[in-house]
Amino acid sequence: MLIAAVRSNLGVALLPRFAIQHDLDSGDMVIPCDVPIRTG
Repeated sequence: MLIAAVRSNLGVALLPRFAIQHDLDSGDMVIPCDVPIRTG
């Protein structure tokens, strides 16, 4: 649901890169601040 909202230009979200890699490669999404976030 977050990915759909971002695709609809409704804001930004923290998402795993693998989930949006196609959108990044096509230029449909950009990473505004490319700083890795450690989880777990």
